[in-house]
Amino acid sequence: MTVRDYRELLRRRWLMVALITIIGGGAALALSLSTTPEYASSVSLFVSASQSPTDVGSIIAAEQLTQQRVTSYADLADSRDIASAVINQLGPARVAQVAGVRSASAPRCPPTPS
Repeated sequence: MTVRDYRELLRRRWLMVALITIIGGGAALALSLSTTPEYASSVSLFVSASQSPTDVGSIIAAEQLTQQRVTSYADLADSRDIASAVINQLGPARVAQVAGVRSASAPRCPPTPS
């Protein structure tokens, strides 16, 4: 088929094309308005020692301190206090939405190659 054939077909069937477009757009709008919005967010943190250690013992101690900080930050993010603050901002109607969907983790960093 050539462009002229498509143009002729569209000219003859314009009503069907318009109806299908309107029905499809209306269905998409209805679905969009009837669906409860769901929000998601994520964050990644970089945590390091405040000073650069110079000897091996200090490097190990700094790495352990950093890992402990990361773990405590993940525990804090996953705490009831943070969930309560979120619920207070969102309102009590959204308690069920927030209750089971929050999570935080502190993956163990792989050792740096030497």
